[in-house]
Amino acid sequence: MISIFLILLGQALARKMGLQCELEWGKIIYSATNQPFSSNYSSMFQYSGFKLNYLGNYDSCNNLPGAKYVLIGYSSIPIIVQSFCGPDICTEEDYKDAAHLLGETNAPYEVYFPKSYQEEKYGTYSKSAVLMISLMSVLAFICLAASIYDFLEKSERDHPIATLILSFSVLSNIQKLLSSRSKEKTGDTNLDFLNSIRVMSIFWVILGHTYIFNLLYNPLQNIDTAFGGISESQYILVYGSFYAVDTFFWLSGFLMAYIFLTDLEGSLTMNPSKILKVYIHRYLRITPVYMFCLFFFWTLQEYLGNGPLYIGIEDYFFPECKEYWWTNMLYLNNLIPDGKGNGCFGIGWYLAVDMQLSLLTPIIIFLYARVKKVIGWVMISFFCAIGCISSGIVALKYDLNVSAFAYHGRDEYMSYYYTKPYTRVAPYVLGIACGIILYSSKITKERGNVYDVVAEIIEKFQKHFLGRLFTLIFGLGLINILIFSQYDTYKYPGANFAFTHWSKKANYFFIAMERLTFGIGLSCVVMPMILGYFKFIRDLLSGCVWNTLARLTFSAYLVHSNIIAVITRSERDAITYRANNNIRDTVFYAFISFALAFFIAILVEMPLGNLESVLRKRLDVRVTHLLWTDNNSEKSKDNI
Repeated sequence: MISIFLILLGQALARKMGLQCELEWGKIIYSATNQPFSSNYSSMFQYSGFKLNYLGNYDSCNNLPGAKYVLIGYSSIPIIVQSFCGPDICTEEDYKDAAHLLGETNAPYEVYFPKSYQEEKYGTYSKSAVLMISLMSVLAFICLAASIYDFLEKSERDHPIATLILSFSVLSNIQKLLSSRSKEKTGDTNLDFLNSIRVMSIFWVILGHTYIFNLLYNPLQNIDTAFGGISESQYILVYGSFYAVDTFFWLSGFLMAYIFLTDLEGSLTMNPSKILKVYIHRYLRITPVYMFCLFFFWTLQEYLGNGPLYIGIEDYFFPECKEYWWTNMLYLNNLIPDGKGNGCFGIGWYLAVDMQLSLLTPIIIFLYARVKKVIGWVMISFFCAIGCISSGIVALKYDLNVSAFAYHGRDEYMSYYYTKPYTRVAPYVLGIACGIILYSSKITKERGNVYDVVAEIIEKFQKHFLGRLFTLIFGLGLINILIFSQYDTYKYPGANFAFTHWSKKANYFFIAMERLTFGIGLSCVVMPMILGYFKFIRDLLSGCVWNTLARLTFSAYLVHSNIIAVITRSERDAITYRANNNIRDTVFYAFISFALAFFIAILVEMPLGNLESVLRKRLDVRVTHLLWTDNNSEKSKDNI
């Protein structure tokens, strides 16, 4: 039986509408109190949501003759809406005249007819969307042709043209997907266990974004209690995920330092042209797939979903791309404009910071390897201090709170602290330190004499079982204390989510030290394993599955946020916000993200990476050949 409250509410709604719309709504209300429920009017009543955030039956309403689904929006972030399956004769003005009677008398509101909106805005592909679809079709055709060539041709595979063609072969790239990523990067399969850390970190990132997107961009049945859930222990998983990206920075610093030092072995100089080549190589490996994903979602995301909430997609997720897309290509999107950064392809801030931090590596490694080793260690300590001091200054200036959910200072937290290289530098340079220690261990064993005294002291400590066990436990303890201690402030969100349980000084100190603390903790956890100890753990974390997924993490990172956005905005029903639902959604989003990442890696990332590698090798061979010719010419002149 329909409640009298809803009937009276509907009648109050009708009295404010135009005459024809009022008559139709009168029939809808009347049908709810009479049996049987068989007319279109009774169906319209049943397909309406009425209550806040209940979406009714969107598809059935739109398929019902004489009906039109209408959405009245009071808030876009978080989502607060009401839905009705009303007569198709009712206009936007009719609903605007009556919507305030639904309980939000002082709130601004918007009226949408989602199906009509989508047909008008997203009904036909834009020129840019057609261009992107054409580009994907061309890439797919090239990869298919290359795969056929790879399958049929077995003799001329070393020919320059053949190597270019085979760069796009799906068959070859799938084989590469299954090969050791660490061996390709460092020549050392003992580092394969790092693949699992990379994969677990991207799952952690997806978990955090799932919680946040479900909270802000999904219609919640329990909207009145969902935000209060921040004080529950389940959220420990969420605010722990804020450190997942620091793991990527640590890995980047570690690999770049180790590779730089390995390249320097046997070389007397570290000339600028060699450093420039490293950066050109890095830029060409990352940027094409990054730009592909940016333009893919920018041009096509509005066509990828539909539903009662699939409106204003271009304004929600790409508000600044038209003006600032070029900053992503230059990796300045976290700084331009006004030092705050912009919202074009939001997850790109990580790539900008990583590229900016990578500029430090050759400086530190050059000073370490070619000037004096102690200077390298001093530089690492200096940048750790810079990370702490800059974070503390930003926290003090903008009165930041440890909680990223705090209403006060939320924008400043993201704009001036979370996305900046100077606040993220500590984990990166600690990764460099671990790369130095590994390299020192390798050279000391090869040459029989101590390469680096500081690294040797650390390695000697790891040679003792109790020493490396203490290092592992200390690192795990440090990370857990860092994460779980925050529960003390999240447990008491306070009035208007001000999170005032901690003093301001406590907030500033925690923010100043948290990145360094996490970097030290991660370094301690990984240190025994990068030196070859705890074989059982390394073997457990070095399986083929980890390796394959690790090759997909970059593409998965690039696509996961937009995939979550498309799915959440395409919801037909309100969800109940709770831990088990969020974890379930995390698994689903991770699966879809890696599935799409597979196709992007096979069709875009790996082919373009192979192409860059082939061209770079050809260029190096040509340069070497020219140098050899010139040298021989000089020798010939001397002989003459």
